[in-house]
Parts: sequence; structure tokens; C-alpha cells
Amino acid sequence: LKVTEKRHLLSPRDRETMMSILIRNPVVFETFRELLKFDHFSELDVGYALVWRTVSKFYDTYNELPDRSLLMTELESVLDNSADSLNDTKRSDMEAFVDIAFDPDQWKGADLTTSDKHADWATKRLKQFLEERLALQVQETVRSQYTIVKDIPDMLEQHLQASQQIASIQTGGSPLTFEDGWDKSREPAGESGVR
Repeated sequence: LKVTEKRHLLSPRDRETMMSILIRNPVVFETFRELLKFDHFSELDVGYALVWRTVSKFYDTYNELPDRSLLMTELESVLDNSADSLNDTKRSDMEAFVDIAFDPDQWKGADLTTSDKHADWATKRLKQFLEERLALQVQETVRSQYTIVKDIPDMLEQHLQASQQIASIQTGGSPLTFEDGWDKSREPAGESGVR
């Protein structure tokens, strides 16, 4: 068997930055809107999960991402009117996250809503995040306490398809103005220099 390369898991700072861009940048949000699910978040990330679900519902209703004030209002409404309760520490962490996501000083003048650089970075990290969740799912599916999956090839095929879907994710940065090879298909200029 070939030795498989490994990488470190995303750090808490990576996840915070990734989520900040996700809830602020419409291109990144649209790319992951149908792919990222509430269930992808662990118990440690329950604040992110609530923010993600709240932003998604807001977008479904208004067809745009919320600003900080509306997001906080929606989150408070969700927390006050549902079983999704957070202890004081997790609630404080979630509020601190929202403050960071919308703090222009945090981003050194970059506009998260339009920055292609930030969109590309977040897309790479979100793909890694989904890969990490898929790896955990594979691990849990193959073997749990006293059982093992019966049809390993079928299970692996399903997870391979999910992995390929994750690998194919791309966000559109600035579209190319010219098609590939535009400079190779030029007609020679006539005597007047006009083509």
C-alpha cells in the first residue's frame, strides 16, 4: 500500500476566519450554501452551527447576507425562542465571533464581502473542513464499538464520491476577460494594419 500523506487539522483560528468569510462573502456563501450542513459542525462548534443556520435562513428569506445588527437580532431570537440554548460561555464565544467577523480592524482594510483573495482562502479551508468531517464519518462508519461495516467496498465507493465532490468545489474569483488561447488565434494584419 502507498503511504498516505497527512496534514494537520484546521486550527481554531482557521475555523474562525473561514466562518467569518463564509457569512460575509456572497460568492463563498453561495458556493457552500447547499454543501455545508448543520450536522457538519461538532459539539465544539455549536456556536458556528447556529450562526450558519441563522445566516442561511436569513438568506433564504431576504436573498442577501445579514449585516452584524440583523444577524445578532436573528441569533437572539433563535436562542430565546427555541431549544437551541447555549451556556453563557458558548453564547459569549458566539457573540465574540460575530464581532470579529464584522470588525473592519480585524481584517486590516480588506472587504470580506468582495475580496477574491479571502474567498479563495476560505474555499480551500472549507474544503479541508468538509474533508475532515468526511474522514470522521468514514472512521465512525467502518468501525464502531463492537461492529464493523459489512460491505466495505460499497461504503468506500460512497465516500469516494463525496470526496470527489469536495475536491471539485471552486469559487469564482474574477472571471477571465478573455478565453484561454485568445492571443494564439489572431489573424495576421493586412497591409493597412487592420485585421
